[in-house]
Amino acid sequence: MKKTILVAAAWAFFILPLITAPGASFAGTATDTGPIVPLLWRQSDINDPPNISTIKRLRFLTSANYPPFNYFNARRQLAGLNIDLMQAICTELKVECSIAVKKWQELLPALKAGEADAVMAGLAITAANLRKVSFTRPYFRTPARFTVKKGAKLKGFAPGDLVNAHIGVISNSAHEAYLKAMFARSNFIAYKNAADLRQALLADRINAIFDDAVQSGFWIKGQLSGNCCEFRGGPYTESFYFGAGMAIAVSRGNTKLARILNYALAKIGLGGKYAELVRKNIPFSLY
Repeated sequence: MKKTILVAAAWAFFILPLITAPGASFAGTATDTGPIVPLLWRQSDINDPPNISTIKRLRFLTSANYPPFNYFNARRQLAGLNIDLMQAICTELKVECSIAVKKWQELLPALKAGEADAVMAGLAITAANLRKVSFTRPYFRTPARFTVKKGAKLKGFAPGDLVNAHIGVISNSAHEAYLKAMFARSNFIAYKNAADLRQALLADRINAIFDDAVQSGFWIKGQLSGNCCEFRGGPYTESFYFGAGMAIAVSRGNTKLARILNYALAKIGLGGKYAELVRKNIPFSLY
C-alpha cells in the first residue's frame, strides 16, 4: 500500500520531552504482556462492516507538538500514537494515507474548508467541538493518577485515607476540581505548572501529586525524576471531570466516514494492533 506523509509545517521540530468509552473493558486479554491497555471495543463493533468501496484515500490532519501522541522526533519525522494509528487505519482499510501537519488553531478550519477528511490530533469530545465537527467513538482516555515518592507512607487512596495529606495539583485544572469535589477534607496546594508541581514533591513540600497519568508517567520514567516516584491509587477516569476521551474529528454530519473509522479502529483494537501501538508509544501502565 502506498503511504505518503506530507509534513506541511514551517516551524521547528518538537522533540519528545522528558524524557473510557461506555462498555469498554479495562482487562487485557489472556495473551497480553506488558502494560495494561484497556480494550475499548466489542466484537459487535465489527459484525456489520460498512461499505468502504468509495474510499480510495484518507487525508488526515494533525499537529506536531503533543507528545507522545503527535510530534516531530529527533530525526524531524512525524511520530507518536496518533501517527501510528492513522497509518494502521489506512492499512486496515487498504487505502492510501496522507498525513499533513498544521498548527493547532488551524486544524478545524482546514477540515471545514475541505483540506482534509479527518483530524487526529488529540481532540477532546467537548460541547464546543461538537458544534463544529462530528466525532468517532473515543480511541484513547487519559486517566488521572496519584504520584508519590517510593517508600511513602500513604497506602490507601480513598477520600478518608487522605484527610491529612498535602496534595499538589495544577491550578485551575480538572484535577484540582476533582479533588475539591471528591477529596474535600484533604489539603490542596495548587501550582501554576507541572514543573513546579513536581519540584514540590521532590522537595517534600507535598505528599502526593494528582495529575495527568501520561505526562506524570513520562516524568517518573525520565531522568529529572531521579527514579524517585511511582503511581499509587486509581486510575481515575470520571468523564465529567476528565472528558470522554480523544476521538477523530470529521466534517460535521459526516456520519458515513465516522462509521468507517470506528470500524477500522475496532478491527485494530480487537486484533491486538492497538495495544501494540499504545505500548510502543506509552511504555508503562496507566492503569
